[in-house]
Amino acid sequence: MSQAIARDLRRRYGPDFQIVLASSGAEALTILAEFALRDRSIALIMSDLQADAGQVVDLEMALFEADRGNAERAEELARAASEARPDNVFTADALAWALHRSGKSAAALPYVARALRLGSVDTAVRYHAAVIAAAVGDEQAARQHLDRAGPGLAWAAPQHMAAAEELSAQLGSP
Repeated sequence: MSQAIARDLRRRYGPDFQIVLASSGAEALTILAEFALRDRSIALIMSDLQADAGQVVDLEMALFEADRGNAERAEELARAASEARPDNVFTADALAWALHRSGKSAAALPYVARALRLGSVDTAVRYHAAVIAAAVGDEQAARQHLDRAGPGLAWAAPQHMAAAEELSAQLGSP
């Protein structure tokens, strides 16, 4: 099955991303570290390992699609994740982010609130909240969320660093 997924991903993302399969978590981390050292984009699929472990990847793929692929597909995957796990703050964040990336930032706001209801300090969640707040014109909330995302964003979501710096400059000092 993983070969079929890899083939489909290569067709969809091949020109922009290198698709790599790993047979274990340790191998995946090694591959990811090697690519990070080379500063290359990568879509790392471990579907065999995840399927064997009974894992579901709708949340991860929703975020992947929202960031690099098809916003409509991201929304579909995020809704499925949210319906399956309605109390999960990360599924709420994924749905908020997918809605925003689909051009529905105002509709994302209730999901931002759900994602933050426990006071999340997750840098990616806070970054998503900042971008969505800025998109609906709430610069104060955007600045607060961006400040809470802090320097951890470089580690947690390096693909967003340039956009976060741009947003920070746009918002100015608090």
